[in-house]
Amino acid sequence: MVMLHHKPRAQACFRRSQVGSVQSTYLLTLVIGLVLGLMLTALSYNFSPLRVIENWLMDIRVSLLSSSAEPHPDVLILTINEDTLAGLQYRHPVDRAFLANVLKVLDQAKPKVIGLDVLLDQATEVEKDSALKLQMSSISTPLYVAFAGEADGLTPKQAAYLEAYVPLSKRASVNLARDAYDGIIRTTAGSFTELLFPAGNTPEVLNLSSSPDSSAYWDGAVKKFPAHQVEKLPASWLQDKIILIGAELSLTDRYPTSWTALLGPAMGSMPGVEIHAQSVINRINGKGYWRAPSWAQAMGITVLLLLALSLAYSEFSMWAKGLMFVGLAVAWLALAVEVMSTTSYVLQVFTPMMALVLGGALGGLSRGMQYRTEKQFIRQAMSHYVAPELVQALQKDPSLLRLGGERRRVAMIFTDISGFAGLSENMPAEELVSNLNEYLHGISELVAQHGGIVDKYIGDAVVALFNTPVEQKDFATQALLCALAVDEFAEQFRRDMTAKGWTWGVTRIGLHVDDVVVGNVGGRKRFDYTAMGDGMNTASRLEAVNAYMGTRLLVSQAVLDEARVPATYGLFEVANVLLKGKKHGVQCFTLLQETGAIYTQYQAAMQALKVGNQAGQLDKANALFLEIPPQASCASLCAFHIRRIQNESQRSDVDWSANVFEPGGKSLAEA
Repeated sequence: MVMLHHKPRAQACFRRSQVGSVQSTYLLTLVIGLVLGLMLTALSYNFSPLRVIENWLMDIRVSLLSSSAEPHPDVLILTINEDTLAGLQYRHPVDRAFLANVLKVLDQAKPKVIGLDVLLDQATEVEKDSALKLQMSSISTPLYVAFAGEADGLTPKQAAYLEAYVPLSKRASVNLARDAYDGIIRTTAGSFTELLFPAGNTPEVLNLSSSPDSSAYWDGAVKKFPAHQVEKLPASWLQDKIILIGAELSLTDRYPTSWTALLGPAMGSMPGVEIHAQSVINRINGKGYWRAPSWAQAMGITVLLLLALSLAYSEFSMWAKGLMFVGLAVAWLALAVEVMSTTSYVLQVFTPMMALVLGGALGGLSRGMQYRTEKQFIRQAMSHYVAPELVQALQKDPSLLRLGGERRRVAMIFTDISGFAGLSENMPAEELVSNLNEYLHGISELVAQHGGIVDKYIGDAVVALFNTPVEQKDFATQALLCALAVDEFAEQFRRDMTAKGWTWGVTRIGLHVDDVVVGNVGGRKRFDYTAMGDGMNTASRLEAVNAYMGTRLLVSQAVLDEARVPATYGLFEVANVLLKGKKHGVQCFTLLQETGAIYTQYQAAMQALKVGNQAGQLDKANALFLEIPPQASCASLCAFHIRRIQNESQRSDVDWSANVFEPGGKSLAEA
């Protein structure tokens, strides 16, 4: 016969039933991951704390990647500094006559364009105001003057004065837009920078090649000259140049830039006029930084999240997963730096790291749920073979299933269907498998209900163990009750099959208790939990010798020594069976539900049989057995004794007193 072990069958069943569940769970998790990736991208643009962190990390990279540079030859600043103000009659507003003279000198030198980053929003001395206004109107060099309105924070009076004072053609917005999330100046888009140098796009983030107020960085990326010394500058220094005029004071007109991330708010601020100048240089050189398009950010974040999810969901070890997660993080950071250096596009870095963590958490959660589902399935599957209490014990202490064995007192049940080979030849294969599965399932359920485990299926035979791998206080009683329940179930199943027109054989059952070795036997990758020892052989042979006794259930004396016999059953002594290979017989009994009168008569017959040939007691025993009606439950057992008396009454070597019987020759059914 082909041995069919229940563990591989359960595993195969699990694989078939779970593969669809695993795939659908994984796909559902991927869809959730995709949605979360897109949501996370949206948050990185709109959720203030996340945007601030991304901005800060971007500014760190901008500051580190910004390199020292020689002053651009075509851009310079005329600064109104403390020395300039010291030579004027008053500090604020800036002397209009002084500004008119600066413009006059510059116009004579014929620069390319002039940007006046001084807000002329209030009246001063009438004569000086008129002189500057006239100079702005008559200047031949393209001139753009700082302009603002009430929306930029001016009072109505200031806005009205500026509107009337600055010619329409000379106006240019000078307002530097602070980032809505952290207040940092990163772009001059919409300001007069675009008028000073119209070509190119204004970067979203300026490449500030000089560090403000820091000797550690080149402080001359933009040429600077004090405005009050303009008359001393050679005209060739000013000709065809883009010239900006603005304040460079320690306390006014300073704005936080990307340098604040590296140098702090105090040192990271820069005069507005210098920000404009460096913006012009960025446009000339085609340098600066742009945030990567939102679709690219979304793709990168989502892909990272899905990779992390898949990695966490995978079967790799925790160490391997950890190394791969670190590898993904490092790879993204390296990619972000490389893309920024070569293309000037800025990829987010904090949000992708969040995507890694979120993907890992989602994948781990999904895998954990899958594991729990698998454990639940296994628990349910195992419950078909073993008691729920045993499943719980194995879950609490998996070491119970370690490779190896231990000696333990165990109750063993062997069952087999008589004549099954002939049945399997006549019944269609599909129907045979279906009926056999139903039959084996019923027995397995009964074993589990009584706290046992199905050790194995051997074709149509079942081997069940009690008191292993966890201890049962009343294991022998439970095994006996299980054997009786199996006998009742098998008989009903046989009757049902007979009603369907099939001759289903009687189920023979052997039950024995003995000390055997139990544990996992096999290789390191595949093994079976089983019992080994002489007791297993005894239980198996007890099942087989039922065919000689006319019984369906044989129970050894060892079982009765430890089990409680149900009051509804009568204990019928069968024989002291001398099994093959044994020196001593095994006292066997069967349990039957019989009337008191028949049970008493059977006991009297057995008592006479044990006397043997003395005083005609065998004839008496034979007569008593013959008087038991054929419809009695013990009729087949009586037939065994009658046949035994007929065959052995003349033998002198038979030990009738010990009721010894050695099976041999044809069985009762065969005879």
